[in-house]
Amino acid sequence: MIKKTLFVGVIASCFAFTNGNFTLKGDIDYIETVNTLQDLREWVNWDIKSGDIEPCIGVGYLENIEAALSRLEDLEMKCNQ
Repeated sequence: MIKKTLFVGVIASCFAFTNGNFTLKGDIDYIETVNTLQDLREWVNWDIKSGDIEPCIGVGYLENIEAALSRLEDLEMKCNQ
């Protein structure tokens, strides 16, 4: 349950970057969000390998994490143009 809550919180944080105005705080938040998503990806992979999450569920989590990372990267590129 904690991982699901964390996952939802991280995804919600990702969508907070849609205003297009990155500031120092925005840059720090961006970096922290990316780092958290990368950590979450590692944890989900470990949970799949250890059998704590069924692979079919874990793959869905990983797809969403990758989509969030991709969207963040796109937003950063758009904001830095």
